[in-house]
Amino acid sequence: MKTASIMKTEQVAANKNKSFFKGFTKAKYLFIAFFTLLLLNILLSSCDDDGYSLNDLYGDYGVVNKEGSSYTISTDLGAVLFPSASNVSSNYLEDKDRVIVTFSILGDADTSSMYDYYVKVVDVYKVLTKDVIPFSASISDSLGNDPVILDKAWIKHDYLTFDFVFGGGLPGLKHMVNLAQHPQKTEDGRILLEFRHNAFRDMSNYAYRGVVAFPVSSIQTEAQDSVQLRIKYRENGRDKQYDLTWYKDEPQNSGDKLYSITGKRYQSESLK
Repeated sequence: MKTASIMKTEQVAANKNKSFFKGFTKAKYLFIAFFTLLLLNILLSSCDDDGYSLNDLYGDYGVVNKEGSSYTISTDLGAVLFPSASNVSSNYLEDKDRVIVTFSILGDADTSSMYDYYVKVVDVYKVLTKDVIPFSASISDSLGNDPVILDKAWIKHDYLTFDFVFGGGLPGLKHMVNLAQHPQKTEDGRILLEFRHNAFRDMSNYAYRGVVAFPVSSIQTEAQDSVQLRIKYRENGRDKQYDLTWYKDEPQNSGDKLYSITGKRYQSESLK
């Protein structure tokens, strides 16, 4: 009986020790979590010394520059962003991805740095990218000729990007967009391209916004400082055209490198 009593007493003591260490471990992790949050708050507060608020969101198109597991984003307005914090895993991104990035600014980078801003990446949206295809009469029907409203087309980071509106109806039915290059140039020497939309007989009950980008490296192989382009497309039953110039050495933006956003939604998940 005495032996049993001692064993029971030792077991109770061991259980108390387990409870103590369990409580100690929990308290330790709570302290570490609290200390981490406190340190993060101090760091983020110090980032506001440059006059930025974490509540202010900025957005822009850009391209990803990735090396290993780290990346930066070069925006179309000319800023280079270094993600000091991010809601987006680097595993999601590939080098040269065309993206729309939403971010808040933690602070200005040093003037000697290759970056412009240290940022917290809130969201990264991958833009649909497709190769330019050769135009021929045999594929014209399959490309479709359904209307779009072209808001903007521009070339940056060697991508020709289209921001447009298209009509759709049935959920889950993807439309198709393509950019086709004609073998002959226009009479005034411009490279002729057609931006085509195939709705696959979908209804046009709702307006969707789309964005798609095409690498322009295959459009012109001649060594020229600039290339004149003409883009044909169809809008509201009429054939329209959009002229622009592609400068091989992109001019640097001398204006504001930041664009404050209230939020845009792109429905490119309805495109292919």
